[in-house]
Amino acid sequence: MMKVETSTVLHNEEIIANKKKFSAQTVAICTMAVVIAVMAIMLLVLLTDTKTDDESSISSLLDAPLFDDNGLLAAQSDGRWGFINDKGEWVVNPQFAWVGEFTEQGLCVVRNEEQYGYIGLDGKYIINPQFETDFHFDKPHGTAVVCSGKKYGIIDSQGSYILNPTFLKLSGCYADGYRICISETDKKVRLTDENGEELVSAGFDAFEWYYSISEDDDKEICKKADCTEEIYKNGYCFTHWLLS
Repeated sequence: MMKVETSTVLHNEEIIANKKKFSAQTVAICTMAVVIAVMAIMLLVLLTDTKTDDESSISSLLDAPLFDDNGLLAAQSDGRWGFINDKGEWVVNPQFAWVGEFTEQGLCVVRNEEQYGYIGLDGKYIINPQFETDFHFDKPHGTAVVCSGKKYGIIDSQGSYILNPTFLKLSGCYADGYRICISETDKKVRLTDENGEELVSAGFDAFEWYYSISEDDDKEICKKADCTEEIYKNGYCFTHWLLS
């Protein structure tokens, strides 16, 4: 019988071991390459989606005119707000802590240091600051929901009350002439007409994003840090409840 040299056997075993080692390394490299490729594709998709969303948002903003129908643009100087024309001239001098937009009625909600009122196109108050929140006038009804003494009512374009502040919450007027209110009597949600007259006696727990108010919620402050608004639902004011 022919004898195999020991050195030859060792050499063959070394070749086999190297092949196995090379094969394992190849598999590891291929696996890593696949992982990197998948991660690169995911990143590319994410960046593409983000870019598309950003471009869409910018495009939407650019679709609307910069100046309003009155040829005015809200501008700030030294921490105060007013309105300029397309020549950069002040039409309404910067004097307000905050300004909204002019409505079809030529009214703009503004805020001094603490309260909200409404000015005309000349910057003079038509409705003096007296309200606790800002509301724009509804189109085409020409009325606005206002808050005074933590109750909500409705005023006309001259500042006269159509409905005295009586509700805990009151929505703007929908296109079909309905409003949503929360009654002080039982803190239930109800429907009203455009003038705030309740249409049905039955109260409900919710309409859309309006929810009834519990006794505890009505007496506490929003648990969001630094917020002083009254609780609307689940321990939060209306704004922070939407964000929670």
